[in-house]
Order: sequence, then structure tokens, then C-alpha cells
Amino acid sequence: MVRERKAIGDGTGAKAPLVIEIDKENARKDIGALDIEIPVLTPRVYREYQSLGALDVSAMGHQRLLYLQFSAEEQREIVFKDIATGEITHTTILDTAGVADYRSVIGYFAQSLMKDLRLVSGYDVLYGKIKVFVQNSLFDRTVELEDPNTLRNLSELAATKLLTLDYVNAQGDMGTYYPDFLVKLSDRRMVVAETKGQADLDVPLKMARLRQWCEDINRVQDTVKFDFVYVDEESFATFKPSSFRQLLDGFKGYKGSENGVE
Repeated sequence: MVRERKAIGDGTGAKAPLVIEIDKENARKDIGALDIEIPVLTPRVYREYQSLGALDVSAMGHQRLLYLQFSAEEQREIVFKDIATGEITHTTILDTAGVADYRSVIGYFAQSLMKDLRLVSGYDVLYGKIKVFVQNSLFDRTVELEDPNTLRNLSELAATKLLTLDYVNAQGDMGTYYPDFLVKLSDRRMVVAETKGQADLDVPLKMARLRQWCEDINRVQDTVKFDFVYVDEESFATFKPSSFRQLLDGFKGYKGSENGVE
């Protein structure tokens, strides 16, 4: 790897930050015509902690798990896994007289969910929902929470995976997405351009949100029509569009004609 060399220490001048400003010296440029007005909508996704209380755990639409029967020796080994990644966090081996408390297991699931979903409150509500779900809906039968065999079933990967509730997005978080470019084609048409060198798991989520945003904007007003285009580096290098029109015509990923944004 070759790195750029720069002098440091006494006698070297300070490197000022690069400042990008509007070119106001060009007399032919109409600065006012370049203004871009971006409508502000109310959020489509937000955290509503009170909605946890309205969560119906009996209507999750999941496939119930087979309730397995473990030996007495197997029941002594309680394996705690991260419910988001499936990785083992720690293993508890009970002694011959030891009995694990289901409350600590349910509490572990509740705390893990809160951490994964970035919740700062609602533990008591979430704890109660998980308790009812495990007892009545997780397995193919109603189970006794105090039964050591139930606790051993809860340490299985299938059970821990099913307890990652589909509550927000794939990462269990709500992020803020800032598009790369706003392109003003005219006073009545605007295009949001997103460029990506290497696609990641967030790209489909971001593009779905951008698509929905354009639909919402175009539905509530007709002064300016908003469109979007997703440009990946590989396709750009392969097809080499020579105009923005070619870019719009050739890059239609994440769009589809049914969204009404052409």
C-alpha cells in the first residue's frame, strides 16, 4: 500500500479545510433559479412505546415449535444465546439440586430485545408479553414455565430465533438516511440520486423508504414531481451513460411501474 507523504512539524503551513461555496461571480448564473425546496413530511416510522401494550402475542402468525423432551442431564445445561445473532453468550450448568428460575430467562429475553431494538423503556410490558408468548404460543402446546424441560427448550436456537420480534427493520433499529444528490431538472421536476460503490444490506431498505417518500410527496402536492434513481458503480462503469436522461432510462432498480413514479 502506497501512502501519501506530507511534511509535519515546525515550518510547515497549516492545511485549511476545503470550502465549497456557490459560484456567485458567474454573471450568467441565475442563483435564485437554483434554489431547491424540499417538502417536510411527518415521519412514517416512529417509536411508540405504548403500542407494546397493544401487541397481540397470540396473532404473531409464526409456525409453532415442537416441544422437545430432554433428559435430566441435558436439562441441567442452560445455554444462553444472543437472540439477534444466535451466538452463545454463556452456558449455565446446574448442580444436582439446582433449579433455574424461568423469570431470569424471560428477563434475559426482554433485556436482549430492548437492547437490539434500542428501547429505553417498556421492560415490564415486554416481559409480560414474552412470558405469555412462551407459555401459550411459542410451542405446539401450552407449557409450564417452571418445568426445567421448558427452560432447556428455550435455549434451543429455533426458540431464540423466533423471539426476535419483527418490530422495526432488519437491523431492529431506525436510522436516518441522507441521499447523495438532489438534481433539479426544472421548476416542476426533481430527482433524488443515490450512488453506491458497494451494495450493503441497508440498500434495499433505504431505496424502499426513498420510493415511499417520493410517492408520499407526489400524492400530497403536484407543484413539483419527485423521482429517484439508484446508480451502482459496476453498472455505471459498464454502460457509461453520457447524459442524465440515459441515467434515468437505464437505471430503474428498486422502482417498478406500479409505484407511479416514472
